[in-house]
Amino acid sequence: MKAYIASSWFTPPAFEEVETIKSLLTKNKFEYFSPKDFFVCPPTADLETQRDTFEGNVEHILGNDFVICNTRDKDMQDYLKVQHLI
Repeated sequence: MKAYIASSWFTPPAFEEVETIKSLLTKNKFEYFSPKDFFVCPPTADLETQRDTFEGNVEHILGNDFVICNTRDKDMQDYLKVQHLI
């Protein structure tokens, strides 16, 4: 089974939590997709980059078996991704 990790990683505690989630998934023999390893979309990104990043995330969400959503820093992108699943 494969998980999509929806989580902020922009602060040291959030970054550490993502790494812990990845480690636990690996330890328990799950595959995962972590956007932090693939996408870079800074707050000042142009609309095309924002759209490409969002669409890439949606594609990977739908291509995984489940989503783990870490809401530590209340990242609105993560809420939008999860809302897309409902």
